[in-house]
Amino acid sequence: MYRSLDLLMAIGLVQKVITLGAYMACPDSSGRSTAGLLVCTCCRAVERLPDPGLAATCAAPAGFLVERVMLEASGLCPRCH
Repeated sequence: MYRSLDLLMAIGLVQKVITLGAYMACPDSSGRSTAGLLVCTCCRAVERLPDPGLAATCAAPAGFLVERVMLEASGLCPRCH
């Protein structure tokens, strides 16, 4: 099963939600990454943050090439606060 999940992650169909210890389907198969996830600690809802290129912009002066961004912020969604 984990090999299948690794393959689905590699081709951009599934994304791991580390905070929840779960996986979620990506909305499209473009393989585009997100800047991160917002995870509600109450209802476990997950919202994607669009990738604004912030990581690449911050890394460029150091000559660092960003391949993947893994950011998860935990808190309360609008329904839970």
